[in-house]
Amino acid sequence: MSNSYKSKVIHLRSKDGTAQRVSPHDKTNWKITLNEPIIPDMEEHLVVSVNSAQIPFSFFTINANSKVVRLDCKDVFSGVYQGYVSINLIEGNYNANELLTELKTQLATYAGGTFVNGDLDWSNSSYNSKTNKFSLSVIPSAQGIAGGNVGDNTRRVSQYRIDWAYANACWKGSGFNNTDVVESNDDDDNATNKTTTSNTSVNVAGEEAVYIRAQGLSSVNSYESRHNGHSDILCKLPNQVGFYGVIHYEATAQSFKSTLGNGVPIYEFHIRLTDSDGSDVDTNGMDWELTLLVETIHTEKIRVQTRFYGGHQP
Repeated sequence: MSNSYKSKVIHLRSKDGTAQRVSPHDKTNWKITLNEPIIPDMEEHLVVSVNSAQIPFSFFTINANSKVVRLDCKDVFSGVYQGYVSINLIEGNYNANELLTELKTQLATYAGGTFVNGDLDWSNSSYNSKTNKFSLSVIPSAQGIAGGNVGDNTRRVSQYRIDWAYANACWKGSGFNNTDVVESNDDDDNATNKTTTSNTSVNVAGEEAVYIRAQGLSSVNSYESRHNGHSDILCKLPNQVGFYGVIHYEATAQSFKSTLGNGVPIYEFHIRLTDSDGSDVDTNGMDWELTLLVETIHTEKIRVQTRFYGGHQP
């Protein structure tokens, strides 16, 4: 077989597309319809790659995907689940001590359901700069929740826990895994501190990389371990700039090229900028630019002629 190809360069700007999300400031889930679709013949296939990109590092460490802390409560005697309250951290960039202060502040001021303001004391929680880990320490205070009196064994025995295993939890930034449990002791009458230390380092550096995805492109040569299947990732951009800088990317000869199947056309580009978990990042209103290279590869079949002599193949 012999191959021949032709190419097109497509310049995309987020300010020119149509946002796919509800937020008017979210420019990272974005679609544009081509005035001239790229339609290959059945003997051709398209190859798409990122030629260059400029993406502002304006997304926050604690954002809509990572700002929620959910606090559960149950009655230990009866095993009855008392309810929960979802607490939102303020979105923004933090250092480790600032993030710990925000966690303690928000956890100490919640109110909702059967909970009472100030029922839990998180003041002994700490940050160890040598190990870069949080230790969250919680103790029920004298107020407790309705039922009985302190010290006379009539007070309701309750247990509180932070549940990280749900959408938009801040477990990644705080160094906890989504299977970790941060809980209080189970006896308000004999209240003592219970401390849980994060298993991994606190991550306040922000996203290590930005993934450029082309949703809907049926690539045949890209796979993703996150879901053990075909991937829509066009390019992974390592983040080597500080907050509010610009991530610049220029393709090299070794850059990845996403191959589509024979005869598969492109009518539109649905571009998403995501983190490593596949969640859209939020550039907080800042625009990005992207240049794509689309190559049309034509495969010509070479016919091989075979001659037979005397009815036998030589």
